[in-house]
Formats: sequence, C-alpha cells, structure tokens
Amino acid sequence: MRVIIIGGTSGIGRNLALKYSSRGDIVGVSGRREELLKSLKEEAPNKIFTKSFDVTSDNADASFLSLVEMMGGVDLCIYCAGYGVNTREIIPEKELTAVEINVKGFVRIVTTAFNYFKEKGSGHIATISSIAATKGLGIAACYSSSKRFQATYLEALEQVSNTNGFHIRFTTIQPGFIRTDFIHHDYPMVMDLEYAAKKIFKAINGCRRFVVIDLKWKIIVFLWRLIPKWLWVKLKIR
Repeated sequence: MRVIIIGGTSGIGRNLALKYSSRGDIVGVSGRREELLKSLKEEAPNKIFTKSFDVTSDNADASFLSLVEMMGGVDLCIYCAGYGVNTREIIPEKELTAVEINVKGFVRIVTTAFNYFKEKGSGHIATISSIAATKGLGIAACYSSSKRFQATYLEALEQVSNTNGFHIRFTTIQPGFIRTDFIHHDYPMVMDLEYAAKKIFKAINGCRRFVVIDLKWKIIVFLWRLIPKWLWVKLKIR
C-alpha cells in the first residue's frame, strides 16, 4: 500500500509513518520542518519519501500531487496537520492561524486527494480530528470548531462518493489528549503516544468510519453529548 501522511514530522504523524514503513508500505510524508523530514527519511530510506511544504500555501495541492508522483501513486491519505491554542483570550491572529491550517489547508489537501481518488477509482481519506470537536470549547474556540468542521466535511464527501460510486472510504479519528509536543498544558488523562498511535493505526487500517480514542474518552464524549446547550455554555472548563 502507498500512504501519504500530511503533517508527519512529529507526534502522531511521525509515529504512523514509521508504523506503515515498518510494515513494508511506501510512505510519503509532508511537513514544514525539513530537518525533521530528513531524519525521518533516514530511518527508512527505501520506504519513506518526503516533501517539505506548508498546507496553507496556494501551491499545497501541487506539492501534494508532486509527492504522489514521487511515490508512484497513493492509496491512503492521512491528514495529521493541526494547530490550536488553549486560552481564554480570543486573539484574532491565533484563531485565524487555526482556520488556515485546520480548515483551509485541510480542504485544499483533502479535495485534491478526493479528486485524485475519484480519477483512480478508489482510495481512502482519514483525518486526525479531536474529542474537542464534540462541543464548542471556550478555551479552544477555533480549534474545537475547526475540528468539528473536519468531521462534517468528510461526512459530506462520503455522501458525494457513495451517491456517485467513487469508491472512496473515509475515517475520522477523534483522540483524547495524547502526550506529544502539541500538549503544552496539564491536561487530564493524557495517553501515551505509542499506545494511542497503535489504536489509530488499527482503526484506519480497519476502515472504521468514526473512532474515539480510547475507551475512557468514548465515555466522556458520550456524557458530553448528553449535556444540553443551555447548561454547556454556562460551564467553566479549564
């Protein structure tokens, strides 16, 4: 299988890249930090292809297709790139950065992958969303909203695929807090990266449509959804 991981220089993306390459798959990895891409490629030089580009750039779609060409094609595209801040202050520049990466960049890459798979006749698109997508979080307003957008967008694309017979599969992964460079605060119930990545790897390869990682976070998400909006907006979440 040939897999592209968007945003694979560290954390979940890097871990998945090594898992796929160790399985014998051809893996393409994108990211902005060239030194990290180089070190990743050195771990599996015959299996990993890399290309440095920013998902928010106007030529990100062309860069994505260039990576596809380098790999000789792609069967699975995983969108791991993401940005968010934890703050009670609404800072326009930071909110818009989250929109650029989690919405604009996401749409640019996913639609490019969608059209590629449509022409190919089949494919699989997965995104690493977040349990933050369950409700609008005041401490991560744009992050939680943009992650919900991703899940809704993939749902819409799945409808397009099914009604037109494009044979494209979709997976939305919503992990709880994972111990990566992305975590800068003392969050509760933080999962070990390797533990979470194994579950994500299994869910994507099993072609699951929607998965919350892991059981304790499934329970929390279930309970969150039961909270009525009038009460939720009055809760002070740290």
